[in-house]
Amino acid sequence: MSKKNEILGSIDDEIKEYDKSLERANKFTKIISTIQMNKEAAEAKFNMIYAMPEDIIEELYPRLSLQQSRTNEYLTGPLGLIPDINEKQFTTDLNAINSTTSFTEVILTIVNSESNEKTKPDWINDVSSVIEEHVKNVSHRENIPQRLIKLFPNLDDLFLIAIESIDRCKAGNLKISTGAMDLRAVLNQIWGNLVHIARKNYSGNAVTSLEFKKEYDRNLVAEILTNSETQRKKLVESLHLAYSLFSQLSESNFGKNLIGKDLERLISIYNQWLLVINDITEMVCN
Repeated sequence: MSKKNEILGSIDDEIKEYDKSLERANKFTKIISTIQMNKEAAEAKFNMIYAMPEDIIEELYPRLSLQQSRTNEYLTGPLGLIPDINEKQFTTDLNAINSTTSFTEVILTIVNSESNEKTKPDWINDVSSVIEEHVKNVSHRENIPQRLIKLFPNLDDLFLIAIESIDRCKAGNLKISTGAMDLRAVLNQIWGNLVHIARKNYSGNAVTSLEFKKEYDRNLVAEILTNSETQRKKLVESLHLAYSLFSQLSESNFGKNLIGKDLERLISIYNQWLLVINDITEMVCN
């Protein structure tokens, strides 16, 4: 067996262990989000390795194998004992073992080295895209709540509850319609809080009822909350997208078609939801 296939096989086993753990953890819903995050991190590792050529894996094998061995030690230990493990300790341990960062650091050494060459290998772009996408998702999960606290108390909790709901939907532990409602609730609350701030800051005639569905009202809120034309246009675009997502999530039949592809659609909306909330909070909360 080649070194590349050995690493891929080990990561594939890791992903399968997360799948088994998700099945066992269905009754322990508060730890599903943590397992789901680690499974996605393992999938990111798999995609990185898959995109790289055999000779590069040969070079990095000692370090990658060491990192994966450490992960495997954990997979055969606490991960298999979910019913008997302390929730707080489990989450702490699993977050500590999240090995994507170490894997990424190893791979980035060769990516950065190869990127400086006159002729950059084709696989560099594929690996870089995987790393960038995963880092961005993790960053949004960590940074957005910190900005939401500035916007309104407890809004960060609502955001994290929605993310946990999506993780549970991915794991098959929650109805898709419920996940959609939780995403929708966050958008609705953000709009309400923006309106509240706009009313306090508006120096013109009294701002009374401002509705999310009205384009004029979204434009007015953006105008009040920004200091430049560039910022205003960007916030207008973000608010329009936010309302578009809100409307899609509000469809009465969303998530109720058992033979449809509503989970794929929910994940697509969720990815856009993360981006638009990130953009809005960056403009309003910084």
